[in-house]
Amino acid sequence: MTRHLARRVAAASTATALALVALAGNAAATSTQTPVTDLPTCTVGTTGGLQNDVTSADAGTAVVVGGDYVAHAAAAESEGRLVVAGSTTIAAGLLNVGRAGVGSGIVPVGDVVVSGRDVTVAAGSLLDVNHGVDGGGDVRSGGSIQGRIELNGGAAHPGDSTAADVAADHVATLRTVSAELADLTPTGRLGTDGAHPALVGDGTSDPQVFELTADQAADLDAVVLQDVGDGAVVVNVRGSDARLDTVHTAAGTIDSRIDTPATLGDWAPRVLWNVADATALELAGGSQLVGSVLAPHADVEQTTHTNGRLWVGGDLHLGRSGSGLEHHNYPWVGALETTCDPGPAPTPSPTPEPTTTPSTDPSAPVTTPAEPTEGPTDGPTEPAGQDPTPGAEGEDPSTEPQADDSPTTTVDDLGGAGGTDPVVTSSTAPASAAELPRTGSTVGPLLAAVVAFLALGLGLVAWRRRRS
Repeated sequence: MTRHLARRVAAASTATALALVALAGNAAATSTQTPVTDLPTCTVGTTGGLQNDVTSADAGTAVVVGGDYVAHAAAAESEGRLVVAGSTTIAAGLLNVGRAGVGSGIVPVGDVVVSGRDVTVAAGSLLDVNHGVDGGGDVRSGGSIQGRIELNGGAAHPGDSTAADVAADHVATLRTVSAELADLTPTGRLGTDGAHPALVGDGTSDPQVFELTADQAADLDAVVLQDVGDGAVVVNVRGSDARLDTVHTAAGTIDSRIDTPATLGDWAPRVLWNVADATALELAGGSQLVGSVLAPHADVEQTTHTNGRLWVGGDLHLGRSGSGLEHHNYPWVGALETTCDPGPAPTPSPTPEPTTTPSTDPSAPVTTPAEPTEGPTDGPTEPAGQDPTPGAEGEDPSTEPQADDSPTTTVDDLGGAGGTDPVVTSSTAPASAAELPRTGSTVGPLLAAVVAFLALGLGLVAWRRRRS
């Protein structure tokens, strides 16, 4: 009887200690961020360059994919809302969606990930949704949701019958906007600035419109925008197989780069590349691609950083090669549909959630995300004869959201219709924008209680052994 009592007390003290550790972690993780619903709507043109802070909210959608979306090993971040008509697969180690550690600072309102079919986070990968944003973000899927996800206070909605309709509406908007822009009459021409190609506008039109063949667009390694005024810029690219391979983008003269962390906020909201005809598009180059990309019929391979809206009609493969690739969310000023406030969006009807109970079994596994390994960002290649100019390398990896610095809502196989019930191993308060504290006055008494309970359990075990 004494042995059984000692075991029960020791087990109870251990379970209580584990519960108190979890409670201490929750107390340490209390968010001080402004809720995203209280943030001002972003005003394009005053967003600034790449930064760490959350500055404003975006009711629009940053990335639209008409086919399947796959984030490969070289993918790091996709800022803004992600809407996918097909399936969504994360095989990237750590992928931040919604908020970027270094980006525009414009975060999505409402759902952060909407997928018409399954959302699958591969083994060894982690999807971090709106890290550091009060309230986190929701993931909505027409199929199942499987794998490790940090919702940061948000919720998962598998089996949502509205997800596919929302995605279809986005793809229809993409095709409408692209077709309208493709019909615009050019106001500028392809010229030269010394040894470099230049897009030369008329100085007054808004938008400034250029038309290039796919071959001409692929040759714009170092390009200068000239006489484009202060309005929007549209570059219509014609051809069935296209490539944008920019390594150096400037305005006025070749020396005045606009693809740097400091200047992206001024130019990315103005420029748009409308690849209206292509069925295949490669986004490559060693620099930041300046501006939005519309490709309503193309499967897209992305191996460079992008800045703007990225709306494609086919599949999107991010990071099949490269290192630490990111999409930064800059809405485009030239069409209402691409701005921060595009008008009312379809509102998904509430979906009944599976009934789940967080596990309190001390023997249950605790998921601890591994620290991601991030390689250096590829720098731009300078045009011949030019002095080195700061490029896209200025991002400090120490400021990126880290997988092991935020509380985890870990979801394992959230089935859709006919799927299995989700198993939630931990559910905590949302992370703050800064590094999460692990010690402090609110945690100290709880840790002391942990030590006392552990000591009680160990003492009873030792007493039982002596009695034996």
